[in-house]
Amino acid sequence: MKKMILLVIMSMCILTGCNSSDNNGSDDIIGKWQGSDIESIEFKEDGTFTMSDKGTDTKGTYKIEENQVSLSSSENGVIFNPSYYFEIENDKLLLKRTDHDFEYHFAREK
Repeated sequence: MKKMILLVIMSMCILTGCNSSDNNGSDDIIGKWQGSDIESIEFKEDGTFTMSDKGTDTKGTYKIEENQVSLSSSENGVIFNPSYYFEIENDKLLLKRTDHDFEYHFAREK
């Protein structure tokens, strides 16, 4: 009986460990990224972002579900809420708009 309980506890720990680390790379997006079309975008651990584009900073919140990041901001009465598919590989971030054919390429700022 003790072995069975121990086995159940170990199985729960293993499954819980997999679930907590299986975040589809969402933690990898955290940090500051430099781009060419958009000057930079920074994703913070608290779920906020700052995007700099042509001298204008946009701040808001982001949410990640699977391989999509949704941005939300409403500054000066302008609502900004695009969604992007994202891929991260070798400190490179690719954002593809879910509703257009736009792609943005970024490199992690070191």
